[in-house]
Amino acid sequence: MNKATGKFFVPLVKMLKRWNKDHYSKLTGFHIEMALATAWPRPSNQVPALFTDYATAAAALLPALSAQLGYFTPDPAGLSGNIDDYLATDDRQRTRERLNTAAEAACIALGHERRGDHRSAINKWRDVFGDSFPAYS
Repeated sequence: MNKATGKFFVPLVKMLKRWNKDHYSKLTGFHIEMALATAWPRPSNQVPALFTDYATAAAALLPALSAQLGYFTPDPAGLSGNIDDYLATDDRQRTRERLNTAAEAACIALGHERRGDHRSAINKWRDVFGDSFPAYS
């Protein structure tokens, strides 16, 4: 999957695992990986490369992951049903809400970046990814 996504998959999984740890910690790492693999947009012949940078990828994948959590994620080996059976309905909904909030903040951060306001962009990315995201200096 990492090779097929231009080596964006593994870093984005790590980013989203960190987001999970900092913001709610209800998803398992394996669940994040499988849900993201399912939610990852597939390129078309007209658009061979979906992402050119991590910021754009994160902004696109946060809402995609939220949408994917609206569905069950089957065990890719087919041995144990759904890998997200551990997740209570309330926890699933709260996680989706937090992902959507993070997605909105990511879009604002991208807007700041496009205007060249890097301080505001970095501060907004820190809202998304927490204190582990480097501060503006």
